[in-house]
Amino acid sequence: MSDIDPSKARQGRGGSRVLTILIAALVLALIVFVGLGFYGGSQPDENIGGVEESGVSTEGADPAGSAPSEGGVVEPQETPAAQ
Repeated sequence: MSDIDPSKARQGRGGSRVLTILIAALVLALIVFVGLGFYGGSQPDENIGGVEESGVSTEGADPAGSAPSEGGVVEPQETPAAQ
């Protein structure tokens, strides 16, 4: 088995080409991220009128029975006995 010189055993060439590509990709990703932020900020809110104008129906909801009581404990409800 022969010994190989470590500088000849390298798989890639030395240089800053890879670092340049990585930095360019990072800059492009930041530009896209900032652009999406501006785009998202320029869009109007869909639910600006509140629940009344959102088209969501709240009928049939039982706010007294579905919300936990003080302390986050849900009280058991009596159920009719099965006959």
